[in-house]
Amino acid sequence: MNTNTLYQYDPSRERLNHIKTWKIMGHLSFRSPVSSVKRMEMFQAVIHLLARRYKMPVAELRWVLKQEGDFTNKRYHFHFLLDGSNLSNKDVAKLAVNFGKLWEKAGGGNHDVRPYAIELDPNGYQRAVNYLTKVEGFRVPFSKVFDAGENCHLKFSEAMDRHIAAVCTDSEPQKKDTQ
Repeated sequence: MNTNTLYQYDPSRERLNHIKTWKIMGHLSFRSPVSSVKRMEMFQAVIHLLARRYKMPVAELRWVLKQEGDFTNKRYHFHFLLDGSNLSNKDVAKLAVNFGKLWEKAGGGNHDVRPYAIELDPNGYQRAVNYLTKVEGFRVPFSKVFDAGENCHLKFSEAMDRHIAAVCTDSEPQKKDTQ
């Protein structure tokens, strides 16, 4: 796979690109400035409501969330991907609409949530994965909530971490024991 690009990406891009079962993607904004803890609480509220709606444990929802902004160069907002390999709902358009409504119910602002369609760039990477893992052109402030460094704020659900590990293990060539 050709990896020459104009941008720098978080190393998680390689593993996220192995996931081919994304259901929805979205952009979520806030009505007014709120703390990083409050932003995450709002997203978690949506995840809890979604789990209840689909009658599944919240710990089984698989998602990746990116926070962008620093309120100087860009207002804070989220981008996310929701994996659907363990969701029973086949109507992704309805899932996207429901997610947007739940975001509003949780106190969120504008949103653009839509069904995910795999679109590859010329290098074979999923465009949405590229967008999510692209590092900012400025240092992002420290966050107690997000698991990344100073250039990219990403957070993975525990179920997503497990799913990535399983998918990446399955897709790696098996080495034969030479002893």
